[in-house]
Amino acid sequence: IGRAQNEDIQNLDSVSSLPSLNPPVTDDGERDTIRVRIWRALASANGEELSLKQLGSIVGQRNLSDLRSHLTHVERQAKTYRNKSFEWKERRGLSSINSDGNSTNEIKKIKLRKRSGDRGMIFFRLQV
Repeated sequence: IGRAQNEDIQNLDSVSSLPSLNPPVTDDGERDTIRVRIWRALASANGEELSLKQLGSIVGQRNLSDLRSHLTHVERQAKTYRNKSFEWKERRGLSSINSDGNSTNEIKKIKLRKRSGDRGMIFFRLQV
């Protein structure tokens, strides 16, 4: 029994070392949540559509039903975007304020657009 448990622990160590499964660590040492990674992926797409599969591979979420669940929360967050703090927006790659503090085309409203395609494919993009 001891040897089997040891092998299981070694297998877990090898899986957790995969880069796509470990969320990035921010400057303050916190790990990013799946929703933060979703926001960053959508923001870095520059308005281009991402399929559910593409988004899942970018953020490291293999289970597409879990990803859909997280995306419903991201949609809710987009509806209350105006109420979010600068730090919240910055962490998700959504801030539009220069380092000197001047606002450049400050984003007032953001929408998460969802489109159904052929064969049940779903596409997402941010509309600013």
